[in-house]
Amino acid sequence: MSAEILAANVKRLRLSKGWSQKELAEKAGISLYAVRKFENGAGIDHPIKFGQVVLLARLFDMPTCDFFTKIRPLKHVHFTYHEGDK
Repeated sequence: MSAEILAANVKRLRLSKGWSQKELAEKAGISLYAVRKFENGAGIDHPIKFGQVVLLARLFDMPTCDFFTKIRPLKHVHFTYHEGDK
């Protein structure tokens, strides 16, 4: 399950920045193959190196443990503007 959560979070973060897999690899200093492993939920057959997770955490300025925390998708967001708010 952790590999699936990691995969979803890496892809979500990459897309939020508008980066391709290649751009993420270059910015994080890891291989394109590693990025693809992350996003495909690599498991026993293709183990993920923790050092690579650390590099991604530094890039996204977040704790490494957050990569393994399931994020609930937002179904609906509602913003309200009140006159006089700054």
